[in-house]
Amino acid sequence: MSTLRPISNLKLLIFLCSLFVFIQTTLANKNSHSILVAFGYIDSVNTQETHDDVLDPIFYSSLVDTLLSTCPNATEKLCGFKKAHEDPDTDDDGYVELKKNSRGNKTITIHVVKSSLNQSHQWNMKNNQFMRSQRVLDIISSLVNSIDSFFYVGHSRYGHGPDFFPAKTKNSAIDIEFYNSSSAGIDFIIKSFPPTLKHLGLYSCTSSKHFRSLLSRKFSKTKMIFSESAMSADDAYVQFLDNLEKIL
Repeated sequence: MSTLRPISNLKLLIFLCSLFVFIQTTLANKNSHSILVAFGYIDSVNTQETHDDVLDPIFYSSLVDTLLSTCPNATEKLCGFKKAHEDPDTDDDGYVELKKNSRGNKTITIHVVKSSLNQSHQWNMKNNQFMRSQRVLDIISSLVNSIDSFFYVGHSRYGHGPDFFPAKTKNSAIDIEFYNSSSAGIDFIIKSFPPTLKHLGLYSCTSSKHFRSLLSRKFSKTKMIFSESAMSADDAYVQFLDNLEKIL
């Protein structure tokens, strides 16, 4: 009859340390929820003409102001947050980290980032807009391994999105041919984010048609939220807010 060999003190110590780290990580995950909200460069461009208005600064300010507002009662969720961090490299208003403790002492962190420098597209194009857009990608890349949920509000760009850069145009109209031949935005999402995301929401025109099949393999266990039809930027923002409130 064979006998079990005793576990060495070193192996036992390694096992116990690994078990402790696993338990601590599991408890931390249950008591925290980190969310990244990224507003794409929401320029007012279509197949016919380009306008000067850029909308993501409006939605960014609206969301941050809402989350920082005082909660009128205990049941409200989109309120009561405090600023934890701002990024000086985005002109003080391009990225912010917000935190609060919800009921049950669960820590909720929401990172919010916008793409445009200004509400004027023409002004942006004369200044450092492309540096800002690249900075947004850098911020997202730095956060991908520490968040549980990712939400994008912006343009699908005919399958090229999510897009944090100004629209590529030809003869003052959107360059559909270019966007039909590119999937740079969704490739970035697939490459950057881990398959352990709890939520992935893309609030952009017909995002289900453009992105669902590309994302479903890697994010098979993620609750994904898509738009089934074309929509205005205002409608996309309202749908996003509704779903954000549900998961808080």
